[in-house]
Amino acid sequence: MQKDVLFDRLKIKQAGVFNFDELYKALFRWFEAYGYEFHEDEYKEIQTEKGKQLEILWTAERIFDAYVKFVIETNFFITSFVEVEVEQQGIKVKTNKATIEMRLSAYLVKDYKGEWEKNNFLKNLRIIWDKILFRKRMEQYEDVLYEEANNYMDEIKAFLNLYHF
Repeated sequence: MQKDVLFDRLKIKQAGVFNFDELYKALFRWFEAYGYEFHEDEYKEIQTEKGKQLEILWTAERIFDAYVKFVIETNFFITSFVEVEVEQQGIKVKTNKATIEMRLSAYLVKDYKGEWEKNNFLKNLRIIWDKILFRKRMEQYEDVLYEEANNYMDEIKAFLNLYHF
């Protein structure tokens, strides 16, 4: 299994008021709409004087074909997480206030089933396959994943009301 990393631990950070439950649901729906299988690999919650501290790790995978799958990882680091009430159009609404930092990684996994690794001949052929015969297609796959990962980041930024840059 070989990883081709498009970007690793790209950071989005903001301190402010946002609804974490709604963010969670919006991102889950995004993965669902794009056909990703979503896993919450880790969830840690620690109570501090300033509020909760959360560490969450998500992995989302999408099998693209028999040889390649796409992976998007999201690490959440949330500090000073507290419930607050805000007024929206004259109505008091419960939401959250916190500092949220998200680290995003996106990569392709080639031979995700490990079938080419089982046989020495196929293992050597894979080098030729990847570098010469399959190179153009791999570049196209990278473009697709790059676009999807950027759409995912835009979804996060839009939710947190950050500017696109």
